[in-house]
Amino acid sequence: MSTDDILYYRHRVQTERGRAAEAPTPEIAAVHEKLAHLYESLVERMERSPAEQDLSPLDTDSRQSH
Repeated sequence: MSTDDILYYRHRVQTERGRAAEAPTPEIAAVHEKLAHLYESLVERMERSPAEQDLSPLDTDSRQSH
């Protein structure tokens, strides 16, 4: 993804945190905080190198002896 995408999602994090702070109820604030967290996680994944993004658990089935 592009730098513009990362900047957009960073902006969404800030927007959602602001909405959480201004929310009229704790439940609505929690929804905005959850969205902020999800956007933040997305940004962190987008900023990783391709090698880091491709880290997956080892296939343990193929290593087991029968």
